[in-house]
Amino acid sequence: MSNQCPLAANPGSGFQIVTGTFQHRAAKILDIAVESESNAVFINDNEPRQHHDYDKWLEELIPFAPSLERYHHNRTGEDNADAHRKRQIMGREVVVAITDGRLHLGPWEHIFITSSIVAG
Repeated sequence: MSNQCPLAANPGSGFQIVTGTFQHRAAKILDIAVESESNAVFINDNEPRQHHDYDKWLEELIPFAPSLERYHHNRTGEDNADAHRKRQIMGREVVVAITDGRLHLGPWEHIFITSSIVAG
């Protein structure tokens, strides 16, 4: 038995814990996916300095640039080409086992959704 749980885009920027949304499921496997092509979902520790490091690393790797020259995608009228690429790195989906009705996560792990990748 499994559940698929789509997540709507996070309206703010930053890292938002969504672990509690999925506690106490009856399924054995939980598949969590974000429905926005410029948001990401991932599992990691809730440590703000690490979130800062993620933002910094992603921006260094794939900088925000609204110019039409750097990213052809921006020629569509949008300026979020970098967010699409950042999402490829961070992920659109996570799968979590459920044991005795609880998410099988490490003691410090949480499920996060982020739209900070949109902000550039």
